[in-house]
Amino acid sequence: LEQIRDAGLYKDERVITSPQGVAIQVGSGEEDVLNFCANNYLGLSSDPAVIDAAADALRTHGFGLSSVRFICGTQDLHKRLEQALARAAEVESVLRDAHYRDFLAEMYGNVPNSWQDGLSGTRRLRMIVNAFTRMRMVDARGRLDFSYKGPPGGQPPYLAPWFTHAGRLPSGCRVVFGHWSALGCFVTDRHIALDSGCVWGGSLAAVRLDGPPRCVSVPCG
Repeated sequence: LEQIRDAGLYKDERVITSPQGVAIQVGSGEEDVLNFCANNYLGLSSDPAVIDAAADALRTHGFGLSSVRFICGTQDLHKRLEQALARAAEVESVLRDAHYRDFLAEMYGNVPNSWQDGLSGTRRLRMIVNAFTRMRMVDARGRLDFSYKGPPGGQPPYLAPWFTHAGRLPSGCRVVFGHWSALGCFVTDRHIALDSGCVWGGSLAAVRLDGPPRCVSVPCG
């Protein structure tokens, strides 16, 4: 060890006594120290929304399964995420296929407007694409409605933005989404909408994550 130290190759661990971030406290914590930890480039280690989501998951699902899932069972949070990833993979597989043009020719359409386990073929793939890329308004039963494309507030009374539908978002989670230029860029404690209509001559938007999230934009006209 002395030889390693003499060669300048020994590295002492810094003991962090504060949340991970740009400015941290180490050792006695008498002053802040700048931390150039590239792995935390999104700042999620101490993001309030992530902390709230983790605390909410602890309250509703405990501290995990205490073992591997195939022994102790799995949880609905895992299954819901895995189902969404599996649906996306179905469409990806078709788009990578040599006959992808056949699917694209039939992809666009407004039916079906709700998920059913018995869906197959083009109707199944179309529903997946619509849910991931075209969903704006839903009715009280969660069915997609494509008749209204304006901002919230002007829709028929039987419709509501999908992200306000009961049970759509787990408590404590923040969702980031786009493809609804009429919304513009906005940030709440539960939503980050990024589409500010650049393709229509609006602005190109991004959200700063080096502090409380906020929109920044540049004109596209």
